[in-house]
Amino acid sequence: PFDFELTILYTLEAQSLSVAFEVKNQGAQPMIFSLGGHPAFNCPMDSETWSLQFEKPEVLESYCIDLKQGLILPEKKLVAGNGQPLQLNSALFAEDALVFEQLSSKRVTLQGPEIWEQLQFDMEGFPLFALWSPQGPFICLEPWVGMADFVGTSGELAEKYGVETLGAGEVYECSYRMGLVVLNDSLKK
Repeated sequence: PFDFELTILYTLEAQSLSVAFEVKNQGAQPMIFSLGGHPAFNCPMDSETWSLQFEKPEVLESYCIDLKQGLILPEKKLVAGNGQPLQLNSALFAEDALVFEQLSSKRVTLQGPEIWEQLQFDMEGFPLFALWSPQGPFICLEPWVGMADFVGTSGELAEKYGVETLGAGEVYECSYRMGLVVLNDSLKK
């Protein structure tokens, strides 16, 4: 229902891939929108040998999800709160995705059991961040603007939690970058 332009720019570098979004409201009225990413990474979830390290100490509280309806519940559960790496395992995702908002960290590092198994994930302009795994050997790191509806929602797009509003002619920019952490070869021994 809106006159807009969405530009997505992919930039491939030697050890990283950046994805930049630009949303332009080309109409004469305010418009609302949400968007996000869903990149997945090979990560065995059958043990706690992989972890996710947040750039800053975080109290990780995730929204709960009503699995029958596929909607968000208003209450949150504490996932981790001591600033330590989040140990990844399939039990974390027994109730679907973990959805965090207003994190201080703009970078997370996916760390494997070996020191050279690291992936940095930087994000800018995304107020929500989700983690999801389908009980398989991968994890999705998902930066979001907006999210699924809450249980009991009105169904009105303008009332949807987390949507952004752009005035006529305004532009919204956000991006994420994922890249391998390059270490000195002598560290791999």
